Amino acid sequence: MTQLGHLAQKTHTAIGDLLLTEVPVGTVPIPDYRTVADAHLSSPSVNLLNSIYICERWQDWYRRYAINNGHEPLAFVGSLTTNTNLQTAAALVFCPTRVERGHAQAMDNLDRRAFDAGRGR
Repeated sequence: MTQLGHLAQKTHTAIGDLLLTEVPVGTVPIPDYRTVADAHLSSPSVNLLNSIYICERWQDWYRRYAINNGHEPLAFVGSLTTNTNLQTAAALVFCPTRVERGHAQAMDNLDRRAFDAGRGR
């Protein structure tokens, strides 16, 4: 691998970006909630952008999977606002997904056991 390739790898930068005459401006492709009152940040980190792009790919994959398998859109998507009461929002989301209380509690217990196992308990 060339020196340029090593530099690109170490800095998480595309090789092509290293050859540009001006630094590319990184923009966050979603609302940026990392600051209070939309205060300006110089640029998003490579790790933040990579995380966003990975999540977008997963969302796109699942959307295509759901459509191809005949899943209907969930009615609550897009129906909530920041003014929606928490209990109301939970009821809207909880029921359509058919997650039963016992199943949710079992998943919480499994999560707690996995967390405890990771801490060496």
